[in-house]
Amino acid sequence: MQEKVINTIPFVAIIGRPNVGKSTLFNRLVGKKLAITDSIPGSTRDIVEQEIFLGDRAILLADTGGRRERTDSHLETLAIERSYSIDQKADLLLFVVEAMELLAEDEQLIDYLRRYQDKVILIVNKCDSHERDFIANNYYQYGFKELIMISAEHGRNIDLLREALYQHLPPALPAPEEQTDETAPIRITILGKPNAGKSTLANQLSQSDRSLVSEVAGTTRDSVKSHFLFDGQPFEIIDTAGLRRKAKVNDPIEFYSTRRAEASIREADVVLLLIDAQEGLTDQDKKIADKIILEKKPFLFVLNKCDLLAEHHLYERHRGDRTKLAVQNLKDAFPILNYLAVVPIEASHNLGLDKLMKMVNTVHRQSLRKIDDTEFQRALLQWRGDLLHGSPYHKSHIRSIRQVGVQPPRFVVRVQGKAQPNYVRYLTNRIQKEFRFNLVPITVEVEHV
Repeated sequence: MQEKVINTIPFVAIIGRPNVGKSTLFNRLVGKKLAITDSIPGSTRDIVEQEIFLGDRAILLADTGGRRERTDSHLETLAIERSYSIDQKADLLLFVVEAMELLAEDEQLIDYLRRYQDKVILIVNKCDSHERDFIANNYYQYGFKELIMISAEHGRNIDLLREALYQHLPPALPAPEEQTDETAPIRITILGKPNAGKSTLANQLSQSDRSLVSEVAGTTRDSVKSHFLFDGQPFEIIDTAGLRRKAKVNDPIEFYSTRRAEASIREADVVLLLIDAQEGLTDQDKKIADKIILEKKPFLFVLNKCDLLAEHHLYERHRGDRTKLAVQNLKDAFPILNYLAVVPIEASHNLGLDKLMKMVNTVHRQSLRKIDDTEFQRALLQWRGDLLHGSPYHKSHIRSIRQVGVQPPRFVVRVQGKAQPNYVRYLTNRIQKEFRFNLVPITVEVEHV
């Protein structure tokens, strides 16, 4: 599988030690709360990116983990290394410090950033008043060409910062042609329990290491976006925090991570529900599936870690057919969604991802399919005949069907006579089967005439 990161707009990264207000500044510039903000050091682990516009110019803005000299946490060490890795490729670095507190970690970063001095803007945060501006003037001694005093929390001088950013951007390119359905990115959200392999899959698809990968549950906190191409089609993929039972979500950071993951369902065109092949479908997986169904989003069951099935004693006597058996067990465990495709993969070994992406394309096309009225008329002739010969719904007479929307496909059926709930399910099944909506949810509204 060949993918390609497709970001070509200027890349601006917000950097600094923990708790100087980087995520607050990111959210302020973006205009909504995308990055998790908390007083606990290390709240931000992942690199969270969002495209924003400054006038007629676009930039890709990134929030990064706090940089510190020492940490006893392996995950925090990975997050710090990840933060440093973007310095060279960034077009502009917003280096955030506090007005009232300069620590040794700040001074070490100041010395380190002299190599990138031409692309650093020093941001003195928590300047809530002119009195603090006077104190912040001490930062001029460090020799950065540009210094801006702001209060990210209260929005003070954010307009000045936006103007400074705009001045650093290259000249605007000619306006691109309007995106069509073929060129607009397909948005994929990856959901699942902790340690199902979501970050590994996201990194393999985007050929990047933007999502931290670890065996520690809860490694991913923010929803991390990446971009790639497959068969010429652009994709945006969102790696989310693992969803646990609410009774186990007792940490404020995890609470907001869970809320972000749930919100990402609404953003998605297609959702991938990642299942650990060794565990099979669990009650928590079913609850996640219920959230997706509630949003009427098309999704796929993705059976990950199939390479580990041979190690499970239940599969020893089915070694040659263990993946097929696991897929069937998954379908049997959730019969209400038996129509959904199940795609087995081995994300860590990059196996099965071509098939997965082709299935994503198929599901997305189905969610956008629009049926011509003449096709409905031909189908009605057959359906009316069926209803007159032994059907329990023979007292209901279908007058017309029309499609009124996509994503999800929505239909209105005009019926003469009373339509019972079973009849609506019957019509839904007929439409899904005969018009090839077999992989996506549809909605059918009945009008009585």
